[in-house]
Amino acid sequence: MSWRFWVKVQGATESTFNPVNTLSIELPIFGIHYSPEMESDTVVSMSGTEISQSKFRIKLDVECVPFSTWDSLTVSSETTIYLLKQILTKKHKRLIAPTPGLDNKILPDRWRNTTNFPLTAGLISNGFVFERVDVSNEKKWASGLEQMTMSVYSKDLL
Repeated sequence: MSWRFWVKVQGATESTFNPVNTLSIELPIFGIHYSPEMESDTVVSMSGTEISQSKFRIKLDVECVPFSTWDSLTVSSETTIYLLKQILTKKHKRLIAPTPGLDNKILPDRWRNTTNFPLTAGLISNGFVFERVDVSNEKKWASGLEQMTMSVYSKDLL
C-alpha cells in the first residue's frame, strides 16, 4: 500500500546517531500535531522575592495510519513491538525525515517546507531529539484494525 506521509524514528546508543549503532523504522502517518507544554519553576529568594521562570517543552503527537491486526503489511503488531523494544529503549531517540526512495516518502508539508513553514520544518529537519515518549495503541476491531499514536517530548526546553 502507498501512504502519503511518513516519518522515521531512530534510536541510538550515542548522541551522534552513528549509523553503526543506530536502529530506525519508517512509519506511515496521518500527521504530526504540535503542542507546546509550559514548564515553570517558581522559587522564593532569601529576601522574599518570588522568582519565576517559564520555559516550554515541545510535544509532538505522531498519529500513525491504522494497521491490520492479522496481516503483515508495512505496519503491524510486529512493527509496534520492534519500535517499543528495540528503538524507543535506546538512550538517544529522534524523529527525522524518511528516506524518499522509490516510494517518494515525505513528511507533511509543514514539517518539510522550510520556505513557508520555517519554524515547524526546522524542528525536524535536523532531527527532533526527544527524551520521553508515550505510546498508545487504540483498537478499531470492527474494521480489523489498530491505530498507534506516539507522543514525543523534546529533550531541550525553549
